[in-house]
Amino acid sequence: MGKYHKTKYAKANQPSGIARFFALLPILLTVGFMPFIVRLHPYQTQMSEFAWYYMGEDDSFVDLFLYYRQWWFTAISIYMFIVILFRAIFDRKKLQYSITCIPLGVFALFSFLSACFSKYPHFAFGGSFEQFENVFVLMGYATIVYYSLITIQSEQEVRYIINTLTASSLLLALIGAGQT
Repeated sequence: MGKYHKTKYAKANQPSGIARFFALLPILLTVGFMPFIVRLHPYQTQMSEFAWYYMGEDDSFVDLFLYYRQWWFTAISIYMFIVILFRAIFDRKKLQYSITCIPLGVFALFSFLSACFSKYPHFAFGGSFEQFENVFVLMGYATIVYYSLITIQSEQEVRYIINTLTASSLLLALIGAGQT
């Protein structure tokens, strides 16, 4: 088996390295930068109305990890969704359709419908006590999977993503080991 050689047409229509980097940037930021977002966020849990809530009268709490990551991921997901919409409008050839996208779409749709018809929509749309994954984060999961499907074009790009994830994991491990 010989090495695959690109034709002149394929070389001429291949996006430049910088364009490919910027196309992959939302994925790289999600796996490489988002784990490092740590900031203290004091908030009111709004859970004292429930009899099972164990904190009693004091309704204040703090979150260190999830609140700001939620909004970071939501912003990245909105950007990816806008890119997908532009591709759907202006360049339909680059969109891919797969049978595996159907469950993703159903998941995103039912997540949104569940939030809309929830008895407590403020929890569904804003996140809740020790679990700041609102409906936009859930729909963002489906968005990032589809964006990755239509964006990643080569094995080398998968390697970039895996290397970014590996470097991020190693740095997190070093930070964790240094906090003993």
